[in-house]
Amino acid sequence: MAFTGLTLETTIQEDQDALSFRIWDKSIFDGQEATVTDAKLVIKYYNSDDVLVIFDDYPLIVGAVTTKWDEYLSIDGHTVILSNLTIAALANGLERFPDGYYIIDLIINDGSYVAPNEPHYVNNQGFLAKNRCKTRKLPVKLSWPITSESRVLSNKIQIHRMYLDAAEEAIDLGKYVEFKAFLVLLNVVFDDYEINECF
Repeated sequence: MAFTGLTLETTIQEDQDALSFRIWDKSIFDGQEATVTDAKLVIKYYNSDDVLVIFDDYPLIVGAVTTKWDEYLSIDGHTVILSNLTIAALANGLERFPDGYYIIDLIINDGSYVAPNEPHYVNNQGFLAKNRCKTRKLPVKLSWPITSESRVLSNKIQIHRMYLDAAEEAIDLGKYVEFKAFLVLLNVVFDDYEINECF
């Protein structure tokens, strides 16, 4: 039997170490979550060459095992660990989630839908853990009372953080070109301070 009155929604947050992300359910199921027999995540991202990288489907339900699905529905959500994701049935070869534009699609079924018509929810996310980590390494020379030099430096760092927030907001609005422009600007600052790595 098809879902009625269903509104799917997810919340996603990348972990600070870029080794995983957490996904929570924010849907309106009207008590129908127990009828879901198939649930999976389709995870994609654009790499630095603008190539869309697609991970293999990540099942939240495997046969009668609903452990991941139950976690996803819980207040704590479910953690997706990068090392558990594969590409073409092989290890993905990534040490951490690269910063970039991620497209994470939750697809569910109660057995009454045929692909590609299952209910789904696409969540666009900016994964920026490395950029945020590098931003924390920007030099801050604090003195009291605040000198003109330290005020100018602090203002520059604050503006940099605003651009980082703006990059994340661009992804939320689906503006990939704008997102890339912000990343170029952010990397100019990191290059100026010779901040190449973080983790």
